[in-house]
Amino acid sequence: MKRILRLLAAVMSLSIMGTVQTWAEFTLSSDGATLAAESYPRRMVMEEATATWCGWCPQGIVAIDGLKRDFPDNFLAIAIHGNGDKMAYVDEYGLQVNSYPLAFLNRQSTSVSYSWLKRQIEKAGLTTDKMVRIDSVTYVEADEAYKVYTTTRVANFLENAQLRLVYVVTEDSVGPYKQTNNFAGESDEMGGFENLPTKVEMLYSDVARFIYPNCNGLEGSVPSTLEACKDYAYAANVSANFNCDDYGKLQLTVMLYDAATNTIVNADRMPLPKRTDLDKMLTIDMGQEPGTLKEKLGNDLYKVRNLVVSGKINGDDLATLRDMVGCTDNKTPKLANLDLSAAQIVKGGVYMEDYELNIDDYLPDNVFEFAVSLRSIAVPGTLRSIGYAAFQDTYSLREVTLNEGLEKIDTWAFASWNVESSLEKINIPSTVRSFEGTTFASCYKLKDLVFHSDNPYYTFDGKAVYTKDYGQIVHILPSYAGVLSLPDACRTVRWSSLRSGKLKGFVGKNVIEIGGHAFADLWSADYLAFGSKLKRVGIGPFSYARLNRLYLGCHDIPDGEYVDYVDGVYSDYWDAYKNVTLYVPRDAVDKFRKHRVWGMAKEVLPIEDTEFAYLADSELDAVGEVKTSSTAMPHSIYSPTGVKLNRPIKGLNIVDGKKVMVK
Repeated sequence: MKRILRLLAAVMSLSIMGTVQTWAEFTLSSDGATLAAESYPRRMVMEEATATWCGWCPQGIVAIDGLKRDFPDNFLAIAIHGNGDKMAYVDEYGLQVNSYPLAFLNRQSTSVSYSWLKRQIEKAGLTTDKMVRIDSVTYVEADEAYKVYTTTRVANFLENAQLRLVYVVTEDSVGPYKQTNNFAGESDEMGGFENLPTKVEMLYSDVARFIYPNCNGLEGSVPSTLEACKDYAYAANVSANFNCDDYGKLQLTVMLYDAATNTIVNADRMPLPKRTDLDKMLTIDMGQEPGTLKEKLGNDLYKVRNLVVSGKINGDDLATLRDMVGCTDNKTPKLANLDLSAAQIVKGGVYMEDYELNIDDYLPDNVFEFAVSLRSIAVPGTLRSIGYAAFQDTYSLREVTLNEGLEKIDTWAFASWNVESSLEKINIPSTVRSFEGTTFASCYKLKDLVFHSDNPYYTFDGKAVYTKDYGQIVHILPSYAGVLSLPDACRTVRWSSLRSGKLKGFVGKNVIEIGGHAFADLWSADYLAFGSKLKRVGIGPFSYARLNRLYLGCHDIPDGEYVDYVDGVYSDYWDAYKNVTLYVPRDAVDKFRKHRVWGMAKEVLPIEDTEFAYLADSELDAVGEVKTSSTAMPHSIYSPTGVKLNRPIKGLNIVDGKKVMVK
């Protein structure tokens, strides 16, 4: 009891502002003195460099899971995610990483192999003569920090020691995010990843969110001379301002680091208490003073998580907001929820580098691109236009509130290319008249897309966005993974309108024109089918797509901006053709085979022998013995080669088991 009282007295005397450069010393009870010649339980720490885009990194995931199972009381993991990853560590952790995956066991570089790491741990032993323990953690709301009390003890007298404390915050159950898996289909066992696809949606644990002060530890946190069996207590304020998914799933690891040997000699871990200020909202009224947001925020500039701004703001204020959400070099952005609905953007000020804002009511190009911490935003109620790539790769953004009066959403506005988008819901106002196919490209979690029913320009049927008359398809819901059959009225597939979707199949019976890159980056589609009316194609309509079958019912080569493959320019636009079986009308097979682009197809075969034979002649009406009305259509129609057909084709057909000649 006396020991506890002395400890409390010591820590109460420590300042709560900043890191405390003081330690308190305590003697153990007489029974504790017997530990002088003994050892303490050792917790081995594996710090792993990993990334969702790294196809070999599942090996590290398997190793960590196995070691946690084998050594539940003696093993801790810290996953340091690399750049380009939604969980990327945004500050300098400090370890030298030149490849992925890469593991450090107690700071010694080693293999990520489970069996190898297990042998290393068993060889090192599960005890040590040094111990570190976290006594308590208290959240200091005023300082936005966790106050951490740590004790260090050694079993034997140490002089000129170079022991230091390292504090690491990790988060569990992060995601789900997709992990690239190079072990898919392998014969060797890899924790089950060999039976999973090349992209695995999963939750991640032990994700590094913050390190204090760095991997080399905090000088002065442990005295250079330590007596055996004495507790040396240290109090430090560890920042609570860092980006994470859920502050209720955080853990704190304290490592005892030996700077002399570059070794972690022991560690301890405990859950962090939940923060109490996450729902606090700061309101700033700009009035008629645009350009003063930074000044008005004062000390709250890098602390506020939820912000409401009203009044007039300009480019300088947008620059401040960019800094607060991590678009700049700010390594610990905090601003998550931003409400600008009562604000008005006015021209003036520099919002990014040398880009001056010279238009009112305009959210400029790239303004929030790569925002790290932004999760929700309500745009100004007077906004007229959202610029090019304004929120591109803003991977934490889940919800956007747009205003009535908004007229234009520029290309790539919310697209996600480098990281997986988190956007889940958005409503498109009735006033939007300019909307492009790339607006939500690769936003695969976007399932709650709503177009205002009074919008006179566009309509949304739950799968795709069309012009009001259904004459053009404008945008596919990125998450839609079925077969899309266009309405009969649809004549145009707009530029990039189905780009990066998850379509399995597509039928555009009456399409006349396919826009450039319309089906680019389709990785899941089995087939695309177009009817006899197809006349024009844009540049690279199937660029980078992975198709198996392509059906063209047109009897002539479509007009198009065909770039010669041999030029080396845009050459990869046509790579998709190399693995595609192309089906065209029998009388057009030779034309397509000889064409410098279409002729790249793996095979060119007659469409008449397929289930899409009807696409070759949508005007077929002379059917001899067989009527073509839907009510009179026979139950069973096959080609002479045995392919089931939806309707008769010119020439010989097998109809209900009988030969029928179609004129």
